[in-house]
Amino acid sequence: MTFWAFILRRAARHWQILLTLSLGVLLSTAMLASSPILVNTVVEFGLRRTLLAADPAVSDLRLKAFGRFNADEYAAFDGQVQQMTNGRLGNFIDQLIPVLGSRWFHPWRDGNILSEERLNFRAYGSGETDIRQYVTFIDGEWPAESQPAPGMAAVVIGEELAQAYDLQVGDTLPVSVSNSSGEPEFNLQISGIVQPIDGGDPYWFGAASPLRSQSDERWLAQYAVLVDQAAFFDLINLLPDGSTHEYYWQATIAPGSLTTAQIPLVRTLLRLLREDLRPLSPSVTIDTGLDEVLANFANQSTAVRAPLYFLTAEVVLLTLYYVIMVAALAVRQVEREFAVLQSRGAAPRQIFRIQGGEALLISGVALLSGPFLGLALVRSITLFGPLADVGEADWALSLPVLAWLAAIVGAVACVVGLLLPVGQSVRRTIVNYQQSTNRVTQAPFWQRYYLDVFVLAIGLVLLWRLHYFGGIVGGGTIRPQVDWLLLLSPLALLVGSGTILLRVFPLLLSFLAAIARHGRGLVANLAMLQAARNPTHVARLVLLLTLAIALGILSTGINATLDASELERAQYQAGSDIRLVSPRTLPLYEVQSLPNVTAASGMWRTLGSLTLGREFLRYEVLAINPDSFEALTNYRDDFTQEPVPVLLDRLTLEDVTPQPVFTLPGQPERLGLWVWSAPDPDWTSGAAPRGDSYLDRIHLQAKLLTEQQDTFLIDLTSDETGYPEDGWRYFEGTLPELPASSFPVGLHSIWLRNRTIIVGNFSRATGAQMRLAFDSLTVTDAVSGETAVAYDFETLTDIWRTTHFASDIAYDTRQVHTGKGSQSLFLNMNALDLAGFLLANPSPLEAPLPALASQTFLQKAQAEVGDTLNLTIDSQPRRFEIVGVVNYFPTLYEDLNAGYIITNRALMLDNINSETNQPVNNNEAILAVDTAVSPQTVSAAALSNLAGLQETIEQEAVRLTIKADPMALGLRSVTLFGYLLTTALSLVGFATHFYLSARQKEAIYGVLRSIGMSPGQLYGVLVLEQVVLILAGLAIGTVLGIVLNQITLPGLPITFGDRPPTPPFIARNDWGAVVQIYITLAVAFFISLGIATLLLWRTKLHQVLRVGEE
Repeated sequence: MTFWAFILRRAARHWQILLTLSLGVLLSTAMLASSPILVNTVVEFGLRRTLLAADPAVSDLRLKAFGRFNADEYAAFDGQVQQMTNGRLGNFIDQLIPVLGSRWFHPWRDGNILSEERLNFRAYGSGETDIRQYVTFIDGEWPAESQPAPGMAAVVIGEELAQAYDLQVGDTLPVSVSNSSGEPEFNLQISGIVQPIDGGDPYWFGAASPLRSQSDERWLAQYAVLVDQAAFFDLINLLPDGSTHEYYWQATIAPGSLTTAQIPLVRTLLRLLREDLRPLSPSVTIDTGLDEVLANFANQSTAVRAPLYFLTAEVVLLTLYYVIMVAALAVRQVEREFAVLQSRGAAPRQIFRIQGGEALLISGVALLSGPFLGLALVRSITLFGPLADVGEADWALSLPVLAWLAAIVGAVACVVGLLLPVGQSVRRTIVNYQQSTNRVTQAPFWQRYYLDVFVLAIGLVLLWRLHYFGGIVGGGTIRPQVDWLLLLSPLALLVGSGTILLRVFPLLLSFLAAIARHGRGLVANLAMLQAARNPTHVARLVLLLTLAIALGILSTGINATLDASELERAQYQAGSDIRLVSPRTLPLYEVQSLPNVTAASGMWRTLGSLTLGREFLRYEVLAINPDSFEALTNYRDDFTQEPVPVLLDRLTLEDVTPQPVFTLPGQPERLGLWVWSAPDPDWTSGAAPRGDSYLDRIHLQAKLLTEQQDTFLIDLTSDETGYPEDGWRYFEGTLPELPASSFPVGLHSIWLRNRTIIVGNFSRATGAQMRLAFDSLTVTDAVSGETAVAYDFETLTDIWRTTHFASDIAYDTRQVHTGKGSQSLFLNMNALDLAGFLLANPSPLEAPLPALASQTFLQKAQAEVGDTLNLTIDSQPRRFEIVGVVNYFPTLYEDLNAGYIITNRALMLDNINSETNQPVNNNEAILAVDTAVSPQTVSAAALSNLAGLQETIEQEAVRLTIKADPMALGLRSVTLFGYLLTTALSLVGFATHFYLSARQKEAIYGVLRSIGMSPGQLYGVLVLEQVVLILAGLAIGTVLGIVLNQITLPGLPITFGDRPPTPPFIARNDWGAVVQIYITLAVAFFISLGIATLLLWRTKLHQVLRVGEE
């Protein structure tokens, strides 16, 4: 008989043993082979999530050049740039969008140039990327010709620009190139008003969208007016000769096309592209943060890979431990066969060769199948495990070469593990074997040499280091570092504690055996006596089960802690389901009109300053509506020392009334006001101002207030000229289109600016003393179309006041348009002075504004609760009283040197809006979204429909980005792998031990049958012994797992960001998952022991009657 034929024949005889050995070897090899796949997967998912979450200005490319091309020259230059760009980075680019921008020009409004605002012609995209495919018209259409008249440019504008300048289709907007021009140079004719189909599409390049305004320290607002490429080269002829124009190419990177292995390549290609573009004329530069993003992530991935390999190796050690344990059980099963073979002349070398052949056969199968099984394991957790919600459907997995190398290492280790127990067995003769079967096995070596105590001591020291240094990962995003010693702490504690508890295990069995001896029945007594007589041989098995259940509880604890932390951090950053951010204003009535928004709360965020000695303190200010904000946000007990509702109630002042407003009837679409002016005096030569009266020298505005407390401004203008016979002129303005929920609308204030200009060789603005009067405020209803007087200024209890220090307003009966009286204005104004007219507040805010402060603010400001501080908010001094302190508050971080404060939005904005004509409204809002709708849908609608919206922060997107942190994601996956594998191995191990130990004790069971034990009692002894061992392992593992959770999870914080996790980690146990573990194990053990019992029944063990075979 050939060697391999003998091996196969022997395998058929001992197939149960080989099957369990093969399972352990296969899982060990697959686990080791899955390490590179798992590490690659979590790192790649982290990279893609990082690119998806990054601002387009950071993660994408923007090529730019400045020059003066005609259409043909630009076409050639554009082709050259696109060819170079696609030649270098075409495999990673999703879209390459050419953009043309003209020289900037300034708009005119009400006869005045807006020198701090500017516009330019913009041709956005071409061909497949043409903007026409990505917008929808609110009104109008693309112009048929670019210049319908000399000096007139036909353009399309975005909704935000239309609202900013109150433009409609058919309107014209005068502009001039020079900000010192005395008159407009040409006009823009509005042909259409558009909004994006999907405002969240990467096509729009985030804040660089031509439909959004941009602002910086130099410019208050910058807008684009849209034209097509052909019209662009026609319209730039309206600009001065020699004007330099802007040329852009916006390249969006496809996250799914880039892997961490390609990061060096992409960075090199990016550098080469810069070198290619530099010699062009004009030279092309690249604005991007992609290089830095990739460099930082490459550092992170380098720091993450080795620790994850290390953590995976720790789990592989457990599976190798199983292999050695089952190999020892298998060798014990065939020791008698080895002894018989040696007694018949077989050499130890031949026996060793037999075992080596079996080991090579098993490991060879594992080597070939291990990488594919490892790939399947990783695929399973991308579908059902921790990676399920951070991946995308089109993100494929790969099988790296390193997986095959890991499988080879695993196979070799398994061969060694399978052959380790053979050495001692082949040295035993038949006599030695018979003697060893009747002896009590000595304690394991790790107990004899107190290695378990040593490992536990190391674990405790490492635990101290973990709590002292605060986390496994440090060094920030630039140079992340992993403390290797801290990585050992969970494993050292797990193994050390488990082995220490096993010292108590024999005592526990002896105690249970003593109880069984005093009880009734033979089954329990025999089962406990057999277990207690020689507990050492089952110690390894109980240790494996102990580690499995402890690892399972630790895994559920890690998952529960990370899941809760990720959700809390996402809720903290987003505030609610979605947070909307605008650089200027975000009317709440527009926010509430978004589809599928169930609730909203407006906020106003700005910066404040405080100077103490030589220290200049900067802090963040958040003004909120306490009631609606609390309803939409989430709080933990550690956010504050006092209950959050109590603190938020302190932001409300009971004895203060808001600025009185006059409620306008119905749903007004136009607002009118009659204004009287005294006739001009006889002006001296050279002192006559422009215009026929002061009716021509004032600029009137009305500030209105919606039901949601949003303020907005409308211009009141008149087409009349000359001085009226009775001195009265009608000024009227149009309200923007408002949703029904915004009504009723109230008149908040009327604002008047002195526009008096001296006519002469040197025209200039000048001061003026004016006598004016207001009467008969009229509204035109949008529903009925009727115009009626809404307010006659004759109510004596309505006392009006002015914000101008040198002016006055009073009730008067001398100048009346209708009725019996009016409000007379006595104005003494400097050039361009502004005066506001408001109803007097009977209970104005005289006390300091209430504020909650962070711990950092109190420390830096050297203040405490109850103190009153004079703070500077938006360059204006204001008094605040600190009414409470917070440790954490949603959407606020300790990024500035003096932390932050929280105050009442209504009090703050009411105070500010009463001092200035500029509407100061919410610039942020948090939304609750219908659970049946994706937040992404609402975000896209917000970006498309809300003018001025800069950013949307989705809670779910933030959570996924946080969860995709490679280190945390890898830790989840490894512990889950470890738990599932050790559990599966424990199940197989107990079933194997049950079967093999029963076969080893056939002679003993034959004696028991001969003295009268029934088959039921015989199998009861076998099953009860295993149940006791299983329950012991579960109990020890449960205690160990709970203890490990409590002492290791508080030191879990894992982040590569410079900002620590906010709010911080809190260790949690998922008892629901633990109960599921117990139920699963109970069912699995029941099935495995049932199968083993069935196998024994098929061998007819209960019919063994002979004693002392051979």
